[in-house]
Amino acid sequence: MKNHYRVLFILTFLIAAIVTFSLGMINGTFGLILLAFVFEGLFWYNSYKAESENKKANYRKA
Repeated sequence: MKNHYRVLFILTFLIAAIVTFSLGMINGTFGLILLAFVFEGLFWYNSYKAESENKKANYRKA
């Protein structure tokens, strides 16, 4: 169940980044583009965090 929440958070950050990038480009608002970079950073951080935890779990099983 914990893995489902992590995937949900990752997808939420990705969608938020896409939406804020789109709104920032349409309006030319620097703040929205900056916020989109933050969401994208959170997306990549959580993606790599999940991947490294999966590798640790597989290493322990072997």
